[in-house]
Amino acid sequence: MVSTFAGSGIEGFDNGPDTMATFNFPRGCVIDYDDHRLYVVDYNNHAVRIVHLSEITGVNNDILKTSFEIFPNPAGKEIRIKAEVNHTNLVIRIFNLNGETVKVEDSISVFPVNLDISDLDTGMYYVGLINNGIPLGMKKLIIIK
Repeated sequence: MVSTFAGSGIEGFDNGPDTMATFNFPRGCVIDYDDHRLYVVDYNNHAVRIVHLSEITGVNNDILKTSFEIFPNPAGKEIRIKAEVNHTNLVIRIFNLNGETVKVEDSISVFPVNLDISDLDTGMYYVGLINNGIPLGMKKLIIIK
């Protein structure tokens, strides 16, 4: 499942609510849990854009602060994800630095979870824990072969 969090898919530099905004080659993002914002690198516009998450998702800060652990990290062939969550059918997504999904594990309801990452190249990735399209947390993962 692919979800559009912000942006219309049309190149531009327009602010607006959720899918009315336009970006030009967004390359990466970082979540600020304290201020409930998503910072997006809008590469071709030479800008860092701010998406106010509470206005889009209607969720509070506590949901985005869901704690989970990844170990080992750095990792080589397999990672173990441990989380304290009360949701069922969670999704674990691994993103490369371009924001592209490179691995998905659907319908997770029991933790800890072991994930085979042997098919991923050496590099830095982000692991996202998602419930019904809403990100619950994001962690950096380094893979070394």
